[in-house]
Amino acid sequence: MRVPYQFNSSDETISAAGTAGSPEIPPGTSGKLHLNLPENFPQSLGAAGEYFLSLRVTDPTGRELWTYVWPFGRSRVLPGAARVIDQADYSGMKTGVVQLRGKDIVATIEDGELTAVESGGKKFSLANGPRVVGNQATLKHISWQLCDDGWLRCQYSYDAAGTNDFFGVVFDYPEHLVKSKQWFGDGPYRVWKNRRQGVTPGIWQNDYNDTITGWRDWVYPEFKGCFARVRWLRLETSEGQITVVNESGVPFMQVLTPRFPPEKLAGHTIPILPGCGLGFLDAIPPIGSKFQAAEVVSPSGERALAQGDYSGSVSFYFGDSSGKGP
Repeated sequence: MRVPYQFNSSDETISAAGTAGSPEIPPGTSGKLHLNLPENFPQSLGAAGEYFLSLRVTDPTGRELWTYVWPFGRSRVLPGAARVIDQADYSGMKTGVVQLRGKDIVATIEDGELTAVESGGKKFSLANGPRVVGNQATLKHISWQLCDDGWLRCQYSYDAAGTNDFFGVVFDYPEHLVKSKQWFGDGPYRVWKNRRQGVTPGIWQNDYNDTITGWRDWVYPEFKGCFARVRWLRLETSEGQITVVNESGVPFMQVLTPRFPPEKLAGHTIPILPGCGLGFLDAIPPIGSKFQAAEVVSPSGERALAQGDYSGSVSFYFGDSSGKGP
């Protein structure tokens, strides 16, 4: 068995490639595959950016059996080491309205939630978050920090317990203003708790669509839903560009709220999701089939069990974020 491997950068060029011979591994056992990686890997690949190690496994005739992809490297989109110039904290007590002001940006916070943003003379409609969602989830703390390079960071923590369809934090954003999205994470398709396979790490993008799977429109991949392991996302809107960086690695990012066919046709394929524009979720719902509920199909179809404290850190940039990273 031959195992080709290559290093892809964010502009989809191949930085290096090679082929490794597989050791003889009897069925049911494991072995080590040795790759002839470039000397001083990964620093030898150059400047900061998104890189991927792709490993394709083939049979003796050259037919592909499966492919693994691992992302690494420092993102160009991440905020740099900027200085905090304004801050607001919320720990459950009413704090009223606070405005964080920086060069060309004003963020309005009320009782811990973002209510309005104006950047570069433009108003952005991201609002009403972070608010906690989940059957038994309770907010503990929110901290907002405005940096001198224009990045707005939100840190939050909450408690969650019991069995939930989902839990995390969400923000509102008007769907009719959304044009397209680009993201670095698993894709190009959305995922459910029991359907995590079939997606690959990479940089993906697609235009807005309102496809209702199995019912209306046939534009794929679906634009709306939950996406896994998203490091950053750029949302193109009628108001301008909104860049979101998932600094703490929250496992799922929800983009808008998908719609589903009529219940009499959909059966058990209508998962319960929070209504939102953007969501940062630690758990997402499973999906069943037309005739069987998700928990009947497999153990992975059971709803998520929340246990204790959860936290996250998310940064936003409103406007063109080119050159705003390190």
